[in-house]
Amino acid sequence: MQALRLPNAKQGQAYAASIFGAMAQPSGITLLGATFSDQTGLAVCLTSGQVSGTPTHNGIFSLEVRYTTGVDSKKAAHRLTLGLLIAPDPKLLWKTLPSDKAGLFWREDEKTAFLEVPGGTAIGASKRGRSHAHAGGYREDDFQMTFVNGWFTCVMCDGAGSSKYSRRAAEVLAESALACFNSHLNYFDAALLEPPHRVVDAIKPLANNIMLKVVEQSLANLDAEIQRLLPQVLTPKDFASTLLLFACRQISSGWICITYSVGDGAIGVFSNSTGVANLQEGDTGEYSGQTRFFDEHCVKDTAKRTRVEFFESLTGACIMTDGIADVYFDSTNAFADPACWERLLSDLTAASCQPITVGAELRLLHWLDFWSQGNHDDRTIILLNIGKS
Repeated sequence: MQALRLPNAKQGQAYAASIFGAMAQPSGITLLGATFSDQTGLAVCLTSGQVSGTPTHNGIFSLEVRYTTGVDSKKAAHRLTLGLLIAPDPKLLWKTLPSDKAGLFWREDEKTAFLEVPGGTAIGASKRGRSHAHAGGYREDDFQMTFVNGWFTCVMCDGAGSSKYSRRAAEVLAESALACFNSHLNYFDAALLEPPHRVVDAIKPLANNIMLKVVEQSLANLDAEIQRLLPQVLTPKDFASTLLLFACRQISSGWICITYSVGDGAIGVFSNSTGVANLQEGDTGEYSGQTRFFDEHCVKDTAKRTRVEFFESLTGACIMTDGIADVYFDSTNAFADPACWERLLSDLTAASCQPITVGAELRLLHWLDFWSQGNHDDRTIILLNIGKS
């Protein structure tokens, strides 16, 4: 019995190959039958010799072929075995194990939020990454968003995967930073009345001072949480997280946007007048692929990390952790490339997440499960849609 091979296939991907192409002497052959050793999801056409379909299983299979040669169909039938390797679908190799509800600082593996704002809507979604789900780990990201005194404000934190309780650090930072920032919004009231050419200069020193209070209060709350549990279960190194804050407010002449960032991720603002603007510079760590985390060293460079921008119009904003940013922006320069942002928005539109309608936050959560080879971290994103201003 002769042993030959068909070209390799991939589970879940369309496949087509010729039996005749795999045979040493394919001319003058009439196929009488062809049977796979097990279920493959593939079909065989005896007339054309084509093997086609979408493989539903993976593994090593045999295709037993019966055929005659020449024009005389009464000749004795020949047999041969064609081998076929169907490679597994990598997505199916990942397990989804539940996180331990009895574990310290347990929380849901998924989170969504929907918020109506004047003239617009905001949605947020956070999903445990495949790498954590495969090991039964926890979601380490967190986010919060509010609309208070005319300001839309959101905070997003990405807990360090190397820190045992970073999920709690992300939660404490998100709650602390948002609450502290919102408690000082009235400080901006007078400056918001300045004309467009002076409003940024008027707001920037105020934003620096307020963000310094935010940083100090967030550090104090984080330290209090560490000290509360320090003797029993953790050390300060077990708490590590990035921090992104984005706030915007409409004024008579346009929009004011304030950002503060420590670590990676992305903040994009969309405007009819200027297109997309990246408001997150990003941090790098000591080694390639590393980032910075929020700690006491952030106090001294608060002003450097605080940014104030004015836009004549604002149609929306997009804030995300690196679990998404790494997929759509493969370099620091890519954040300034409108085509990268357009690809992201196109994918969100295709998933019915843009424009925001009823149930969009659940569709956004579903979209976060998209496949990207090598990118399996937690994913968190907030979308803000504003009508024409």
